[in-house]
Amino acid sequence: MVIGTQALGVGSTTSLRPASSSVAWAFLLPGVFALGGLAWSARRRPWLNRLALVCLVALVTMLGTTACNPRYDYYNHGPPPPPATPAGTYTVTIAGQSSNGVTAVTTFATMVLTVK
Repeated sequence: MVIGTQALGVGSTTSLRPASSSVAWAFLLPGVFALGGLAWSARRRPWLNRLALVCLVALVTMLGTTACNPRYDYYNHGPPPPPATPAGTYTVTIAGQSSNGVTAVTTFATMVLTVK
């Protein structure tokens, strides 16, 4: 029998999501302002209606093909590290069972596990 505990390491973190990136904001904000400008000026210029619609369809298509994969975060960031085992004293109950083919005998043993 092996009992393994996890120490708090350098890679251990409590947050499952990565920190916000300023690079993402550098792409997101100008794009939002550009689409807002297209929508605002489309009332004055009729040909911008079609351009705004094409940009909106392109945006929705891009978001649908890149961000909707449920395993994206797992493949690109990996699973989070296991949490550290809190220090303390734990009681572990061990059950052992044997059988002669007719009757089964179960034996229980208790041991104390101390994590520092």
